[in-house]
Amino acid sequence: MVVSGRVLTSSCVPVPGAAVRVWQTNGDGDYGPGQGTEQIQCCYLQGTMTTDAQGRYEFASVRPGNYSGTPHLHLAIRAPDGRGLETEAEFADDPGAGASGGPVLHLTESGGRLRASLDLVLG
Repeated sequence: MVVSGRVLTSSCVPVPGAAVRVWQTNGDGDYGPGQGTEQIQCCYLQGTMTTDAQGRYEFASVRPGNYSGTPHLHLAIRAPDGRGLETEAEFADDPGAGASGGPVLHLTESGGRLRASLDLVLG
């Protein structure tokens, strides 16, 4: 699965140099060692990237499995000026999609990979 998009201001201006942190479960729905205990160590799948001069980012991962509720990605964005956003993105083909109020990813297949586009707007 490849997710790409842009980080934008509320007036649709690209935000270069924004940190985009993503964490999620693996394909089996596990976040990390110790899941289900008070000793959980997050996360098997996590990373941080920085947007380019046009505010673009891209990452490759696996489609997350179900942990509790609907499968989703956690995203935390921080612009160089301190503005930020934290949200969960769910998948449009999941029956519970949209319940969290966060963005919904529409996956398509291209070149043998699932792909989605997600623009993130900082308030």
